[in-house]
Amino acid sequence: MAQANSLSVPRIIEVRTARLDTILARDLNITAVKIDVEEAECHVLEGMQGILQRCHPDLVIEITPEYLQGLGRTVADIDRFYSRLDAGPSH
Repeated sequence: MAQANSLSVPRIIEVRTARLDTILARDLNITAVKIDVEEAECHVLEGMQGILQRCHPDLVIEITPEYLQGLGRTVADIDRFYSRLDAGPSH
């Protein structure tokens, strides 16, 4: 009889989080940010709204629409968030 792989058993992992706007010094000039968080892109952007408005960093974000849906978000939500900022993406 084959044993179940421990990776296939769902489990909850609690992770402490913090807003980047809170933990990074206000005088720090952020020039680039890479975001790869599988579902939580909107949360990360919201948590660094001050940095985006103040520093206008270049962003590299991996977005998978199906993953965003896991938290009830869409790519359009990211577009709306960015359009409200003075740091909208340059195409």
